[in-house]
Amino acid sequence: MVSYNVEGKPSESRNVTLDRNRSVAWITTEDEKNLYLNPKGGKWPELTKKGELFLELVYADCCYGRIKAYVKTKNGYELKPDKYTQVVMLNTKKWKTAYFRFPELSDYELESIVITTDPSWWREDREITKQPFIGVAKATVSPVPFKNGYFNYLLKESWRRPYDGPTVKPRDNTTLKGKTMVGYQGWFRTPNDADDRGWVHWGGIPQGHFSVDMWPYNDDYPQHVLDKAHEVKTLSGKPAYLFSSARPEVVYTHFKWMQEYNIDGAFLQRFIGGRYFKGSEKTPEWVMANVREAANRTGRIWAIEYDVSGCTDETLFKNIEEDWKWLVNASTKLAASGEPSSTAIPTASSFTSSDTAKAKMNISSSGSTAAIRIELGSRMICNASLRIRALSRRMFMRRLLRAPGPTSAPAR
Repeated sequence: MVSYNVEGKPSESRNVTLDRNRSVAWITTEDEKNLYLNPKGGKWPELTKKGELFLELVYADCCYGRIKAYVKTKNGYELKPDKYTQVVMLNTKKWKTAYFRFPELSDYELESIVITTDPSWWREDREITKQPFIGVAKATVSPVPFKNGYFNYLLKESWRRPYDGPTVKPRDNTTLKGKTMVGYQGWFRTPNDADDRGWVHWGGIPQGHFSVDMWPYNDDYPQHVLDKAHEVKTLSGKPAYLFSSARPEVVYTHFKWMQEYNIDGAFLQRFIGGRYFKGSEKTPEWVMANVREAANRTGRIWAIEYDVSGCTDETLFKNIEEDWKWLVNASTKLAASGEPSSTAIPTASSFTSSDTAKAKMNISSSGSTAAIRIELGSRMICNASLRIRALSRRMFMRRLLRAPGPTSAPAR
């Protein structure tokens, strides 16, 4: 593709060298804040029946800010992408590649793809970068997805279907007796991950405020899955990096550690209380999909554990019932082809003592199918059927309704 300014003239370009790699790049300036990309020869690729257009953008990450892209049509519409990755600029002084998907374009006549920037979300970044800019070395459009693993991972949304990848059979997934299990929350996020919510649970990274006791050991992660922690430096003076639990390579690394040290598996924490729970059909399940895949690939056991802190009387029953039915839907989520390493065992934590005292649960089973009915007070929490291995009733109830008291801090 080629880039023009708003007057239809070629965009300003210059030689840019980053990390010993030199390219000619189109540059936004204070006077020309947008790049207008058009295909060479003026002909757009023919779209498939889905009407999707994909954009691959190689750019210079030399400031703090955020890349925005939209399709401008000849009748004046501005159509935004529904999927994108690597759009947060973190001043790494490296060439990076962003990907975008623009859906449902078949009914429009395309004019150009507009590239612009927004200031960073964080004040400290805006003090370093007064006016963010972008230098684009290469832009490519295609009617089919590019062969980039992480972008295709975003497009697949694998939690919406049964797992069909490689599986290592666990030593014994028929019981929890004698097993060493850990709690797994998977709540860390970074700006360029699938969730695109910034530095979740790491603290105020741009301000140098940390909510973790120690900086994580990062040597076992692939470098490309780590995000630069703004201007934070290690003791060696090198830039510091952090990981996101929304990246499959990160969760796989954690489960490889469990495999190496003979930890049998993990209880994946699901937070269904508070203002962030929107319902399973509306909430991306990156971490659950990553845990399911990592457990299968490493032969670890995994199961769901509900954290109900923050739930009210009006939301507790509804949230657990709806979420559990969604999880055990045979066409998605916990289902797997072949021999699953997951066992559908609901457990719960963060009940208050009064909640626990009022809880009732009935389990009836026939063969490998169990019917679960959970009541709290006069309300039914869950009434569902699920496949369950030879798990003792006592162990099931012990895990489902924990004794009152503080919940131990799960391994993260």
